Amino acid sequence: MADIVRSNFAEECVRQGVSCGTNPHYLLGVAQLRSKITEGRDGERIGVFRLTQGEWNLTCTDIAFDLDFLPSDIDDTDSQIAVFAVMARKAFDAFLTTRNRNPSAKELYLQQFPAAATQTLSADFKTALDATAALVDPAAEAVLDDVQANPPKITDPEQQVGAGVFNPIFNTFFTSLVQGGFFSSNPNSNQARSVRTNNPGGINISEWQKTRPGFVNHTGDDGQGNKTTIYSTPEYGIAAWYHLLAAIYNFGESGSFQIRDLAQNYAGPGAPQSKVDVYINSWHRLSNPPLSADSTVSLSDDDGMLNLARALFTHESGHPMPLKDEQIRFGIQRERNNSLPSPPAPPAVQVAAGGGSGHG
Repeated sequence: MADIVRSNFAEECVRQGVSCGTNPHYLLGVAQLRSKITEGRDGERIGVFRLTQGEWNLTCTDIAFDLDFLPSDIDDTDSQIAVFAVMARKAFDAFLTTRNRNPSAKELYLQQFPAAATQTLSADFKTALDATAALVDPAAEAVLDDVQANPPKITDPEQQVGAGVFNPIFNTFFTSLVQGGFFSSNPNSNQARSVRTNNPGGINISEWQKTRPGFVNHTGDDGQGNKTTIYSTPEYGIAAWYHLLAAIYNFGESGSFQIRDLAQNYAGPGAPQSKVDVYINSWHRLSNPPLSADSTVSLSDDDGMLNLARALFTHESGHPMPLKDEQIRFGIQRERNNSLPSPPAPPAVQVAAGGGSGHG
């Protein structure tokens, strides 16, 4: 049995952690805690994360995360990293759903392994995290693109962990609230403004947005007076878009609206009909079934709102949006039900970062 090269192991933890939204340092710390990053067996517990066969079998195949391992693959270290990263992400989502906040590293560990609670767990986990902290940045620099920020290091087991990427320039975790959903972690990238700001509706900054969940900041002026609001997740941006329609445009009073009225609002007060028609014609072309000026959309109709959102968001970005339908539905439904979760908190210690029109 070959010794594990810790630098290679760390690179795979970064690769798999970022891919599924699990903190890579958490993966390294848990492996250090449970096996000191060694292969082998400890009774029923197998491999670098010391998983039981039953724990492995529950997650080794998962369509949503593109996992397709066999029960016999439990001994393979790279396979264990991929599967355990997904196990941690699922535990994170379960904790977030029940507690409406991010877990600490210790809480996430106990969510995965409830029987692991001991009087020395905090101290032991901190020792493991400290022993692996120096592996994170070199691994990230070897694996991540220049525009991706290095994942945050965990300095204390009581520190909250987020399923996403910390950007120290904005002091924000950028993430998705939907399992495996798209998000941008770099609002200063060269992507379309509505994409890189997690603001699919392309909403310009205004006072009401500054109190919205997930509000981060806004971009600079694009030369046409547009300063696009930045959100920490696309789902928060989608929820803000729903609020724009329901509360700011007052469509919530009747519960429905015609496409011509929405286009007039998007074009702005006093806009010529030619500008209004640009929105109507684009939304018609991009929607399925096609929406016309006379089409009526109900704010309570998830399918109708999804159809409109796909068309409107694609128009704003100039390209098909990389969002999952589940992300759009999540933002709409949680805003409607007033059940949006709280944004993840930034880490205690910051780490160095790697490297449309608007409406309101």
